[in-house]
Amino acid sequence: MAVTIRAHYEHAEIGGESAAFLSLNRNKRGIALDFTNPAALEVARELIAKADVVVENFSGGVMKKFGLDYASVAPTNPRLVYCSISAYGRKGEFALRPGFDPITQAESGFMSLNGFPDGEPVRTGPPIVDMATGMSACNAILLALLARDRLGRGQHVEVALIDIAVAMTGFYGMAYLISGENPGRFGNSPNGSPTVGVYQASDGPLYMACANDRLYRRLVTEVLERPDLVTDPDFAHRKTRTANKEKLRAIIAGVFASDRLENWMAKMKKANIPVGYLRTVEEGFNAPEVRDRHRLSRIPHPTAGSVPNIETPLNMSLTPTVDPVAAPLLGQHTRDVLRKTLGYDDRRIADADRGGAFRQDRRARSDDQVPPLAGNGPRSNRDVITASGPVSGHPGEIAATAGERRRGGQMRAVSAVQFGLLRRLFLGILSTSSGSARSISRRAIRSIKVAVVRPRRSASCAAVSTFWARPSRLPGYAIPVPH
Repeated sequence: MAVTIRAHYEHAEIGGESAAFLSLNRNKRGIALDFTNPAALEVARELIAKADVVVENFSGGVMKKFGLDYASVAPTNPRLVYCSISAYGRKGEFALRPGFDPITQAESGFMSLNGFPDGEPVRTGPPIVDMATGMSACNAILLALLARDRLGRGQHVEVALIDIAVAMTGFYGMAYLISGENPGRFGNSPNGSPTVGVYQASDGPLYMACANDRLYRRLVTEVLERPDLVTDPDFAHRKTRTANKEKLRAIIAGVFASDRLENWMAKMKKANIPVGYLRTVEEGFNAPEVRDRHRLSRIPHPTAGSVPNIETPLNMSLTPTVDPVAAPLLGQHTRDVLRKTLGYDDRRIADADRGGAFRQDRRARSDDQVPPLAGNGPRSNRDVITASGPVSGHPGEIAATAGERRRGGQMRAVSAVQFGLLRRLFLGILSTSSGSARSISRRAIRSIKVAVVRPRRSASCAAVSTFWARPSRLPGYAIPVPH
């Protein structure tokens, strides 16, 4: 018997960098800081003092230990929006408990909804609670920025994985609250519907979704050529089909098994039946539907030559996103960030380096040796800082990058600051996750600078990031960029 062993995504790497790191750290410039070093902490505080937003997801008490919690930094930057992401919240009995995406999937009941009735609960493949938490954090940040415009000050906002996991039970959770009955697992067929799910043609699988009577009639008459399945009282209506689902599923399966996949797909598309191929990731990425969207590319990388890239799924007609830039090597842009963002001179940088303030990856070259980001130019005076790490992460372990992007040399008008933030944050915060040490940035509107702080390998290693994107060409508020 032949056995195929597939490497998990954590073990996929190129140029010495993991798939996860490359996918979550595009369009960044990076420095590394040792938070046990006073000079490194001073760098972090200076970046936060200029920031619009701080996002952190360390274990409870870590940011306070280093004097970087909201209460410590807000007095020097009252307009700061400070977002804390955790597993179980920053207050209460479970505030110090570590947690990750699959744990909250399990404990919230979310996992109990996934899988087949005769099997055990199944977690989702991608860390869906992590990703939804990042999007929710984005929403919270945007609301706080809108409130800041009206109130004149920032605030502390919080998002917890357990809260998001409970919310993601959706109408299943609401049904439980109404009926008191525990929702079950239905595999690939919601509520056990026999006309929704996976079926096997003679040479491969398909997934169809005939969720109402109208679609069902078209399926059995125009595709399956079984009009008797419409007149049969066991299958005439949705409720009766569900009551006799196993009988109907066996009939449909027998018909599908009698012909090839492509023939069935042609018939179903002609009848306008919602249907799709059941593909692997490899097949999906090479499918015409995906190729037509032009979402796969390669971008230059300092050690790998080039790395594959999945483009942003967002499209904007007036403010298109910038071309992607590969994730930086750890510590790759330390000197450049300190010079341009904080105004450090070479002597001060050298003194801090000799004092052990910076943790530099052995693979990272100096700023002058690594090709700069394409289109680097003058930076804005508006900042966002993001602190991100595993909820159970080591105290003081942070990673920081700083970067800027320029299109055309100078700032043009944007419709509003919030418009730019919305674009920037929804492009970037998608990657934020509390349980997986994800940082939140990929793109930034030109008027916004972003720094990311997140745990790294050692208990005292830290990092910070800033990012830029193309300015909006919309008429509206003119936001100047200092040169």
